[in-house]
Amino acid sequence: MSEKNATRHIRAANTPQKMQDAFRRGLVRLEETARIGDLEPDKQLEFAEQITSAKDRAEISRTVRSHFVRGMHRPSKRATDIAIDLAKTLASTLNDTA
Repeated sequence: MSEKNATRHIRAANTPQKMQDAFRRGLVRLEETARIGDLEPDKQLEFAEQITSAKDRAEISRTVRSHFVRGMHRPSKRATDIAIDLAKTLASTLNDTA
């Protein structure tokens, strides 16, 4: 087992029992369970409730993906956006000093 995989198992073990049961039954992948393990305890419980009430694996995947895709682990700005903002600021500053 790789170090990364072992770390995921440890993070998954820190989730509520309902989450761990869902993982053992194959309803939630290890990566998803580990990511949920990184959340605050109240959010973990919220996920556990949503997952145990889901009808099938597809609904569980949508629930997990919708949470993480909404931007929790995604940068708010892309590097190109930051570079463009910087260029505009520099241009404005140079125009003001000229």
